[in-house]
Order: sequence, then structure tokens, then C-alpha cells
Amino acid sequence: MPRSLLVSWVEPVGRPSMVGMVRGNPLALAGWLALAWGVGAFCEELFFRGYLLSRLEQVFHSHPLGLAVAVVGQEVVFGCLHLYNGLFGFMFAATSAVLFAMGYLVAGRNLWPTIVVHGVWNSLGLFGVYLSG
Repeated sequence: MPRSLLVSWVEPVGRPSMVGMVRGNPLALAGWLALAWGVGAFCEELFFRGYLLSRLEQVFHSHPLGLAVAVVGQEVVFGCLHLYNGLFGFMFAATSAVLFAMGYLVAGRNLWPTIVVHGVWNSLGLFGVYLSG
């Protein structure tokens, strides 16, 4: 396979144009931060780790293999929701989903640490865009 074809499949896609309005715009930054924490951190963690992971684990009978299937299941769904950023967006989000799932499990199934880490991660990205303008 030619290297350029492989690179084109996994190369990051540019940021969605809506995020571009954040550059140098404190009001847009504040709005996107609210979305990043409310939807990106809180709702995504509540659904993907708090609900989907637990439900998939129940479906697969809560043994170690069932837990592994649950982690992979929520990983794939989370990654698919980030396909708007191309294959790279899928792979990055899927990897993040596994890390968030591991954090959730290590924290005794407490969502707050993953919500905070997810929110900080999203915020750093938005601040990067804001300062790039």
C-alpha cells in the first residue's frame, strides 16, 4: 500500500468550522467551554461509561470477558460518533474511550474523575484554538 494512501486514511481532518469562531473570541470560547463540559464531559461520560459500559457488561454476564466486550463496545460507539474528524478522529476517540473506561473502573466506577479529565482535555483543546487566532 503506498504510504500516501495510508497517510490520507489516518491523517487528522481539520477542525470543524464551528470551532473556528473560538479563535480570539472570548464569548465563543465561553459558550464552547459550557458545551464541552456539559455535553462533552458530563453527558458523554454519563452515557458511555456510566450507562453503556454497565449495560453491556450486564448483557455479557459481568465476568472478565464480558467486561472486556463492554469496554470494546462502548469504545467503538464512542469512536463512531467522532468519525466527523475522519479515521484519525475515530482512532483517537476510541483510544480515549478505553482510557476513560479504565479510569472509571479503577476509580471504583466513580464517574467524577473521568468527567473532570474529559472536561479538562476538551478545555485544553478549546484554549489551544482560542489562542491560535
